[in-house]
Amino acid sequence: MKFYEGPWPGIRSIVRQIEIYNQMLRELATKMLDITYIDVNEDLLGEYNADKYIDIVHFSPLGDKIMAKNVFKKLRPTITGEIRLKI
Repeated sequence: MKFYEGPWPGIRSIVRQIEIYNQMLRELATKMLDITYIDVNEDLLGEYNADKYIDIVHFSPLGDKIMAKNVFKKLRPTITGEIRLKI
């Protein structure tokens, strides 16, 4: 993350705010039965200097693939369960 501190001196604060926001979303999702919280951070969080981001917000093609994998992994049981119910 040190690389990004030059152009964005407040980057550590921004990352911390995002962590707090994500925690709030996780807690809210546990209280709502019809909400599925998908934590997409697996293999992405803290990797800001890797080839997964093109800047502090946008994913590279590799980051896009990891994000899609994380979403699919979480949704797969729901999707396959719904398909089985309809057959």
